[in-house]
Amino acid sequence: MPFLLSKDRRIRKTSQYKSIYESGEKRVGRLLLFFCVTTGRNEARVGITVSGKVGKANQRNWAKRRIKEALSVELDCSFPPSDMVFVAKKRILDASFDDIRKDIRALLSGAHK
Repeated sequence: MPFLLSKDRRIRKTSQYKSIYESGEKRVGRLLLFFCVTTGRNEARVGITVSGKVGKANQRNWAKRRIKEALSVELDCSFPPSDMVFVAKKRILDASFDDIRKDIRALLSGAHK
């Protein structure tokens, strides 16, 4: 079953992002940075950030939509409960959808060993 980013599965508050950045495991991919913290919740939560350095608003929104779509394909509901944040790099604008999926798959595969 695909992982859907409903409101209860999203990280929305700045304080939550900051705590994940500070205490989470950091992994670096070609297109994305990935932060992950194991939690005691029943399900995984995801946050996506795209900085102004990546581009103008339409480019940032495009990148977020691509990341969300790739996550819905790569992340399933059986993933261990954790809080995850994906931070897009500028390179994501030139990447194909398959490249984004591969990068996410690589980052997730090493997250919970």
